[in-house]
Amino acid sequence: MVHWHSPGIMVGYVSRFSPYQGGMDIDLEPWVTLCENALSLVTGVSQQTRSSDQQSFPIQAADKILRHTSRKTQTGLSSFGSRVAAPAFMPGEINVFSTWVWIPSNFDGSRLFGFIKIGDTYHRLGHRDADLAYRGAWQRVWLAAQIPSKLSHLQVGLAVIAGKGQTFWSTDWRASQYPIPIKSPPPSIGIRLGLRDWWSGQTAA
Repeated sequence: MVHWHSPGIMVGYVSRFSPYQGGMDIDLEPWVTLCENALSLVTGVSQQTRSSDQQSFPIQAADKILRHTSRKTQTGLSSFGSRVAAPAFMPGEINVFSTWVWIPSNFDGSRLFGFIKIGDTYHRLGHRDADLAYRGAWQRVWLAAQIPSKLSHLQVGLAVIAGKGQTFWSTDWRASQYPIPIKSPPPSIGIRLGLRDWWSGQTAA
């Protein structure tokens, strides 16, 4: 929300500022929305005209749920990626990779985040990692990056820092030609546990 305070001065609100101990931990989405609303107030033209169909492209089917289980590695880092043709993104522009993740109540990991990898280099501008305190429901994870021109393929995906055997789920992997994900409601599909989940004591809640 943004409103005029006095001539030439606006007042707007964001959910939080960056913590002093982590100045780059920016909750970018409210800031972009604040700037859009301020521009709308000045110009009288709504900035909320972006079409999801025109600017957002599925990498995985929205109704397909992927199950991910961490492996044993020296660093504790497990990654789950997909090689994507560059035309899904807009080369030369800032693009965002987003997906919805479901973290079960007994998940024991220290970080869950998205990545965009081009060649041997990881690229990141704005981002939102998973909130590990939020369990048993869908939440969105995303990462924005500048995609170079004249690129044929890149790799996108999720990574987790956890011991072996930690499971989570994801759905609706998506590329958007914008610095933040286009707003959308959480998926309506639920998690179905398999025999190996029951055997390991996994719970989706």
